[in-house]
Amino acid sequence: MGVKKQIVGNRRFSIFSVEKTLYGKTRRLVVVFLPELHTNQRQTLENDLEKALRRLSALNVRLEARVRGEIRRGRSGANSRSAVRAREFLAIPSCGISWPWR
Repeated sequence: MGVKKQIVGNRRFSIFSVEKTLYGKTRRLVVVFLPELHTNQRQTLENDLEKALRRLSALNVRLEARVRGEIRRGRSGANSRSAVRAREFLAIPSCGISWPWR
């Protein structure tokens, strides 16, 4: 595996390259790694996860109050709305996760 580090302008990045023969043809895979992009994407993902955890925690508080009997009545269709709300909480579009119920 060949690893090359290159600097273009003021941006530093790494290039990883691999060649293999598959099904009788030589194939080449080239991966470019930009540390700045990786840092930004990771921060976005962490922010999205933090937001989802806060919202799930708030939902958990409400559900526990319902179990304790503090909330006795709900609007009709509350179960389906809760399911929709849970799906919205877990939807993280920035990381491209595909959940099984979609």
